Amino acid sequence: MKRFIRTLMLCTVLFTTMWITVSCAAFSGLNDEEAREILADLIPRSAELNEIFWGTGLPVVEYDADDLPKSIRWKYYEVTPDCKYQTMAALDAEASQVFTYKYLQSMYEWAFFGTYDLPSRYSESERGVLQRNVMDDGFELTTVFHIGQARVKSGTRDKVTVNVPADGYEGEPYDGGINLVLIRENGVWLLDSPTY
Repeated sequence: MKRFIRTLMLCTVLFTTMWITVSCAAFSGLNDEEAREILADLIPRSAELNEIFWGTGLPVVEYDADDLPKSIRWKYYEVTPDCKYQTMAALDAEASQVFTYKYLQSMYEWAFFGTYDLPSRYSESERGVLQRNVMDDGFELTTVFHIGQARVKSGTRDKVTVNVPADGYEGEPYDGGINLVLIRENGVWLLDSPTY
């Protein structure tokens, strides 16, 4: 009987160890190399989108800054005809391939809808063409990521936190790097954190 109990306990321990090993391998999400490959695609695309949403914005047709009214906080001009994003839908199509749905909602709140005290950065004209609020100069975006040194910090099958060394304003390195969150939505890894 003791031998049977020992054998049963040994089998239980071996099975549990094997199950944990297989489970961890199956649910680990991404390794460092896979995360770097994904970030190498997403970060440059996010930089373009950051510039559109938070930085200088999309190019607009010529206007005379001296003719802008000083008493209002918004004045919209259509984007140039050669701009690759002519509509909100076109801009959303690219952004939704880079950022998660949840993250985009917070960006779109300000960019397309505005708040009770801030006008939106973009709107669409009566012709359906995207326009930018030229009264909004945006921010200077300076973050440079060192993707080749990125390391997966933690993760599950569908969510991974990756620490990426980065430089900020005037090339000063961020102490400890920046933690970026990747989430798998509909089988595709997307950014769920800011990269500016």
